[in-house]
This record gives sequence, C-alpha cells and structure tokens, in this order.
Amino acid sequence: MRATLNGTVKRYIYDGDPSASLRAGRVLEQTDDAGNVTARYTTESSSFYQPGSPHGQTEVGLPGPRRATWSWIASGGLSRYPLYDAQGTVRRLADDSGAKTDYYTHSAFGYEYPPTGSTPNPYRFGGAWGYITDTPGSGLLQLGARFYWPEVGRFIQQDPIGEGINWYAYVGNNPLVWVDPDGLTAETNKQFLRRWLKGSLPSDIRYPEGSVELCEMKASPGVNKMRDAFYKGGYKTGPFGYGTPEAYKDTVLNPRYWSSTAAQVGGFARATATNNGNGTVTFSITNVAGTYSFFLHSAPNSPFGGGPMHNVTQHFIWTEPIISIQ
Repeated sequence: MRATLNGTVKRYIYDGDPSASLRAGRVLEQTDDAGNVTARYTTESSSFYQPGSPHGQTEVGLPGPRRATWSWIASGGLSRYPLYDAQGTVRRLADDSGAKTDYYTHSAFGYEYPPTGSTPNPYRFGGAWGYITDTPGSGLLQLGARFYWPEVGRFIQQDPIGEGINWYAYVGNNPLVWVDPDGLTAETNKQFLRRWLKGSLPSDIRYPEGSVELCEMKASPGVNKMRDAFYKGGYKTGPFGYGTPEAYKDTVLNPRYWSSTAAQVGGFARATATNNGNGTVTFSITNVAGTYSFFLHSAPNSPFGGGPMHNVTQHFIWTEPIISIQ
C-alpha cells in the first residue's frame, strides 16, 4: 500500500492471508518511495516486552493469535516493544533496556490524543488485534475489510455482511467489551442464535466459498491447529478432533472471536485434511449446532427435525495450496 502525507511517500508491505478474503494482513515493513526500509515489524505470538521477565517477555491478559511482539528499526537500529492495556491498545513503547520511549492515550472508541515519542508505529489503538493506524494525520484506522474513523466512532464504509440495523456502527457501540479486527459485523452470531432459538434455520447448511462464515472458520484457532497437525504429520492427517473445552478457551474466553463463526461452532470431531496429490489440501469440517453443544454437553440434542433449537448440521469445506516447508 502506498500513502502520501504532506509530500512524504510511505509504502507498507503486508503479509497476505489467503485463508480470509475480507481480512487484511499485518504490516511487515515500511519503506520510503525509493524502497529503503524505514521500519520493520516482527511478530511473536501472545507476548509483550516486560523488563525483568524471562527472555524479556511475558504473556498478557488478552490471549489469541493476534497478540504480537513487534520490533522496529529506529534510528541507530534500536528496537521498540509494545506494552498493552486490557483493551489490547498499545499504551507505551519500550526500548531494549525497558525505558519508555513513546506514550499513547486514546478514548474508548480510539480517538488518539497527541502522543509522545517519534517511533514509526502503525499499531496503536487495538494494536494487539491488528488494528492499523492508516497514515498518521488521516485520522483513520484499517480494521480488515473497512476503514474506521475513531473521532466519530463509526466506519466510513457499510458493513460488507449487511446484518444488523446500523451498518456503520463500531462493535455495537460497546468498545470496552467487543473488538472487530476484520471490520465485519458483530451481529453474525447473534443472528444465528436468534434464528436457532426460533427454529427458522434450515437443518443442513453448506457454506460456500467466499462466505463470511467460511472465511472466519478458515482463520479460526481450531482450523489453525488442524493445519499444524497436517504439516507436522508430513502433509497428511487422520480424523482430527477439537474438543469443546479447548474451543471454549480459545474462542468464548477470547474477545477477538466473540463475533466470529468460530465461537458459534465451538468444537468439532472427525474433521479431515486430504492431500489431493496436486499441491493442494482439502479441509472438511462438519458440526452440529444443537442443545448438546449449546449447553456444554449437559443436555441432549432435540429429537425433533424442526422447531426451536432443532439440530443444524453445518458443513465447512474448502481447498487451499500446500505450503512447502523446507
């Protein structure tokens, strides 16, 4: 991505996320117009810099794959490390000695007050979740599929899913509880729950390629663990199970996934990853949404084929390239 502000050209290089068509990747490097690297961002899952802790890092309160440690190429090749608050917003940057170099203050909806420090840093408000401060001075944040204007607490594009009443609202106007890393609606699971409770869902749903539900599942913790098993197993794996307690910990206890299909699906059993022999792998997950899973295995599924809270079988099937690991 190329941006120009006050005559200064900056280019941002992203990592791609082929598993989610509406999801933006992380910024890997920032360069000037001539291609000289001015900042580099390296990530390490679920940690941040804390002076005095083992290896200079420790886990923080918000779990999940989007948490990251970054280091910047600053003047003299010095590194910077982010310190988060409970909302996942970067409040401080620290250098290798632990000294604070940059300070950020935001409102609950992300409006940024004048910061202290000059380290180039696109991850500020919601930085732990991959929120990207567009070009400093524009006032916009990139949240996956859309741009967000924190000064007014609204997106500047309509929700691509088109669910809910207000398609420009940010996290249902509850930013202390919800996050929206992908710029998609926070209403998806609520709609599914309402229809399931009313009995208006079909008994069998096969999500097509490009659907939001399938995109969200491709990037879910359970599927990422399934991918790991596939690659660690030498590009093959037998039936794969992802238990309800593990899924509950990964999704329901993680605000990043509250509005994701991953939280609605929860655990799944006997999923498969099939090596097609042509450089691709096909993943297949079948999940039954019923009272047994909804009540965490404390109640049996409904014996009826329709009506409120009847069983809904969901199918998630897709094919993706196999990444060669040297």
